[in-house]
Amino acid sequence: MAPAAVSGVRRTLCSITATWPATTVIRTKTGFIVGLAYNANANWALNILAADGGAISRGGRRYTLSQPRKRGAEARADLPEPIGFTMRKLGIDAFLEFDATRI
Repeated sequence: MAPAAVSGVRRTLCSITATWPATTVIRTKTGFIVGLAYNANANWALNILAADGGAISRGGRRYTLSQPRKRGAEARADLPEPIGFTMRKLGIDAFLEFDATRI
């Protein structure tokens, strides 16, 4: 469950596809958790929530996102110890979690 940087999060609306950069993405059993390091209300995160899903590229693989949900500092408990510790030390207490299916 090592973190990885992704090229972006994509969502399609009216046949227009946009890409937003994402921060560190941590794989979970059912999908991913993204630490919202710079802004808890980042436009790309709000767009994923409004669209109720999207897609993500990680390690050359693409995934469909579903059931996006915002989480607070309690999400750090679901991360591997060193990552949760680092997120706490950096003051990251906003997360976006979603289920994912490989495309």
